[in-house]
This record gives sequence, structure tokens and C-alpha cells, in this order.
Amino acid sequence: MIVPDRVVLQLAVEQYLALAAGTVDTELAGLRLHSAAYTLCVLTGTSTAEEALDEVRRLYPDLTWQHTGAREPSVPPDGPDGPDGSDGLDWGTPS
Repeated sequence: MIVPDRVVLQLAVEQYLALAAGTVDTELAGLRLHSAAYTLCVLTGTSTAEEALDEVRRLYPDLTWQHTGAREPSVPPDGPDGPDGSDGLDWGTPS
């Protein structure tokens, strides 16, 4: 298994968490959050941002998030994948 570089993962997590904590609800902000989540998933070989964060914790248990505004995203009452089983992001169909 190829293990992503610690610094690359830390930067990706910080970017994702900063965007997830954002209060700006624009199409551009949504696209940036989607891109950050997708990047985390590609780096960790997972299919959801929550799984990616879990994998980062498993790979680097001592890793800390440095972004002052970063926070762990809250999990909806229906679970991390929402009531319909999706992560709320439209990953599209590969072309």
C-alpha cells in the first residue's frame, strides 16, 4: 500500500476542515469543499470524507490539525452518510 506523505495529508485535512467550517454558502464554496473532500478520498483510498479522516487518524495517530478555524465536521443524526446513504456530495459518473 502506498502511504501518503504526512505533510500532504495534514494540509489536505486542514483545507477540508476549514472549508467544512465555513459559513459562506456559495456555489464556489461548495465546489471547493467538494474538491477538498475528493482530494482527501483520493489520498487515502476511501470514498467519503469521514472515512478519509478516519484513515488519516489511523495512519498518523499523533497528527494534529493546525488551522485555528478547523473543527471536525459534525455527524448528522442519521449518521455520516445521511438518511439516504449518500455523503451529500454528487461525485458524478466517471466518463
